[in-house]
Amino acid sequence: MENLCAAVIVPVTSFAVAKTASATSAVPGAKVTYTVTVTNTGGAAFTGASFSDALAGVLDDATYNADAVASAGSVSLAGSTLSWSGDLVYPSVPVTITYSVTVNSPGYRGSCAD
Repeated sequence: MENLCAAVIVPVTSFAVAKTASATSAVPGAKVTYTVTVTNTGGAAFTGASFSDALAGVLDDATYNADAVASAGSVSLAGSTLSWSGDLVYPSVPVTITYSVTVNSPGYRGSCAD
């Protein structure tokens, strides 16, 4: 009897996330737009990819403009955490998420009631 063997190749799935801002500094009232790019870096489609971005460090000095959009998948903000989920196709077609904040005046911490 002849020995037969078979190899199964399982592609590795992975992705990279990069974030940029439209400004490195801003004055009160200025709008700063953030762009997050999610790129498939693996050898196959990545279904069900997701990431979260804690915005507490941004939102302590700015107000979220409720304008997050993604070129694919879905994006949401819960509390101070921006989350994205979706599929990344291969080869390396990036998904872009954009959102903006408006810089608060010094000392501003949300709305005040009399």
